[in-house]
Amino acid sequence: MEDKLKKELQTNTLEVVDDISGGCISSSKSYLTDSGRVFIKFNKKEHAARMFNGEMEGLLAIVNTQTIRVPKPIK
Repeated sequence: MEDKLKKELQTNTLEVVDDISGGCISSSKSYLTDSGRVFIKFNKKEHAARMFNGEMEGLLAIVNTQTIRVPKPIK
């Protein structure tokens, strides 16, 4: 999976900074990359892509309001 992440993020550096806990649906980690720190969520369940796509749409809608700072979703 590390090679796939490097390709998607277009980076040579991919170092785990933190295992993030607190959620019970998905796993997440913070990585250091060539362009800075990123937060990545993982879920191998059948409908995970649908869930993540919905979350991305929600984050983009919040970003477009320009009222609060939110993470920039990348994929």
